[in-house]
Amino acid sequence: MAPRPDNREPVEQGTEPAMKYLIRAICLVILLMSSAIPVASGDCGATVATAPHSSPSALPPPISRYRYDIVKRIPHDRTAFTQGLVYYQGKLFESTGLRGESSVRRIDPETGAVEQTGHLPGALFGEGLAIWKHRLLQLTWTSGTGFIHRPGDLSEVGRFSYAGEGWGAAVLDGRLVISDGSSRLRFLDPNNYRPVASIKVSDQDHAVKGLNELEIVNGLIFANIYPGDCIAGIDPVSGKVVAWIDLAGLMPLSSRPRTEAVANGIAYNPENGHWFVTGKLWPFIYEIKIREAHAVTDKQAVLYARAALTNSSCRRMPVSRALSTLDTGMRRHDNNRGV
Repeated sequence: MAPRPDNREPVEQGTEPAMKYLIRAICLVILLMSSAIPVASGDCGATVATAPHSSPSALPPPISRYRYDIVKRIPHDRTAFTQGLVYYQGKLFESTGLRGESSVRRIDPETGAVEQTGHLPGALFGEGLAIWKHRLLQLTWTSGTGFIHRPGDLSEVGRFSYAGEGWGAAVLDGRLVISDGSSRLRFLDPNNYRPVASIKVSDQDHAVKGLNELEIVNGLIFANIYPGDCIAGIDPVSGKVVAWIDLAGLMPLSSRPRTEAVANGIAYNPENGHWFVTGKLWPFIYEIKIREAHAVTDKQAVLYARAALTNSSCRRMPVSRALSTLDTGMRRHDNNRGV
């Protein structure tokens, strides 16, 4: 059979070499990213340089880092400016903000349906939400006024006052914990709402500001950090961050309607150990399980890089040496972790 004529368009001189260099550069970037990826894929927590002659005993204790596995994605009102989230007696309760739109809601955690809504007076901006003695305690942003609601019908049964701004709220050991967007957490007596203590939150001696929505899990205070998708686990006595939960990737940035649409809202179900998390104006509430960040992240990064380096585009560059390097890195990670 006669060879078929070559009908390809002529290639401008220098195009093919340039394309080869571009492909090689892309593959090299993938390789470098895989070898340099941190234990947690986001940027939660401080990065503190270690002095070259520091002894191990002088180093701070390691901070646990966690990622998540999605159990369920639950529809959520995408107009809800979520400021607080609580799980109580099989239901989710949500506090929403924005003046003229602030509310408290009861939500079915299976379907996401809003079963009932209570509205705040128009001039107030709803904030954190907590449970105390079978009552919902709802903060407001700058008015210094809190509301007390019945969970059953969300009716208002009282109000209380506190100093300063109100952001997040939770109850720990009979004390109401309040954040105000700074690095400070205040503790109030919920019987009279008088301050009884406060702590400054830090990560390896760096102040952690932007403390927002709060939740209590296993004796630790967990706080959304504004703005961003990080959750800090805080020792309530020392104020030191002992854990970071990285929610990066849970809600893609491209799906967020505004820059304010950051993660905000943490509720814990002690019956199964699952967490409910959402954000301002997010279309979903996510039921998740928390896992240690290093359980799969590093190895998966290496595997993804191997796949990228061996696909049809990257075969144009020599990859045997790169793959050998990646295999060595994988073995090093496994040996360090006893996999």
